[in-house]
Amino acid sequence: VRILSPGQIHGLDPAAQPKAWLDVVASAHTSEDEKAEAMEEILILAKDKRRARIFLEEGILDSLVWTLDRYFEKQQAREKGMMNIVIS
Repeated sequence: VRILSPGQIHGLDPAAQPKAWLDVVASAHTSEDEKAEAMEEILILAKDKRRARIFLEEGILDSLVWTLDRYFEKQQAREKGMMNIVIS
């Protein structure tokens, strides 16, 4: 499976973007920065009522919300750890 860069994904037809962003998140060959951008884009898509309904009908909305929640928890823990290092 060929993973597109974030710049290439933004150029895709809007209907093809959600799967491409999920591919970025799922790939072991993408950087943390690419995964972060993909998660932010997925969050934006999930907030759109029409797109969220499509995710719900496809049966993936719950999984997306869970994945986003875990990702942002991890980010907060990482930022908190960095704050502790700076304070020490």
